Amino acid sequence: MFDKALELASKFPDTFVFGGYVRDVMIAGLDESYVKDLDLFFQKERDVWSFIEIFSIFFRKLDTTVNRARKRNGYLNNDNDVISCVFIDENKKFYIDCVFPNIYEIQINQQLKEPITYRNADMDVNMFFLKLDGNKSQMQICSLPHNYNPASSTNSDNKRELFFIKTLGAIHQSRFNILNTPDQLALNNRQKTWPDINTVRSKAIKLLWRAEKMVSRGWTQENENAAGRKWYVVKFGNLETSCDKGSWSDVREIVLSESKCSICYGDYEKDHKVLVGPCGHTCHVFCSDYSAEKDKREDTGFVGWIKTGITRSKELRSMNLPYAPTCMSCLMCKRSIF
Repeated sequence: MFDKALELASKFPDTFVFGGYVRDVMIAGLDESYVKDLDLFFQKERDVWSFIEIFSIFFRKLDTTVNRARKRNGYLNNDNDVISCVFIDENKKFYIDCVFPNIYEIQINQQLKEPITYRNADMDVNMFFLKLDGNKSQMQICSLPHNYNPASSTNSDNKRELFFIKTLGAIHQSRFNILNTPDQLALNNRQKTWPDINTVRSKAIKLLWRAEKMVSRGWTQENENAAGRKWYVVKFGNLETSCDKGSWSDVREIVLSESKCSICYGDYEKDHKVLVGPCGHTCHVFCSDYSAEKDKREDTGFVGWIKTGITRSKELRSMNLPYAPTCMSCLMCKRSIF
């Protein structure tokens, strides 16, 4: 189905495909059946509705959801709106997200817009996109910020090329790197001040969810940058080898002493997905994955702890009571995770 969607989308001007389909199918060479969703970027909303109307002639549409940036859905930093569709073919569901610049973004940016920018990218391996242009296509990677300096070269084109090559290598090694913090992802063009704490928390949940999903598929998350140690998700069976070099040697003893989740107190097993903070303490990303309890997955583990903070601050606000907009911290030592 996705090949038909790409063929149709290429008929509309300046349309791109991005996200997991580009990473896993077009670059990594995996079979199309490996992915369940497709991300398309259109320049105009009317093109999206035309695409959906035509595609629905050939494949039955089960559902359509429209998310506007004014609802603070947070899709790509609120610069875009998204229409999410569910289609069915031979009793199999397929998900297509059709993204386009919102009215606010069109007013301040009249140029051709690319689907991804560095400031709204969650991880390096998701920064590739492909422009669909009939029979011609060219793989690209998003522009880099001015302060990105991986090498001595000061030429922006050279930096972009080096990053392109480096990230291609990471994909083929099944390694990924988180690029931005929740605070950075929560910022957008409309905000003149620091973002709302609950928006930051929502971005943190999304980062954890995506990192856990990648690790479940066999990917490895990088756990260091120029500033030193940073949080990462890892299978417990790989925990020992994940902290045996660089700045992690300072807390290696703490990491290796971890055998129980600091939230549910359950014993770790080798396939458990574990969040490791810069302090070396650990917990499950989702405790319910390893429990007989029937709790909602997103209400358990460190993700559930962050959601509790969102709910609690809303309750305090509704009662006009003060609340402490603290960062997401380790439950053991209170050091910031992100």
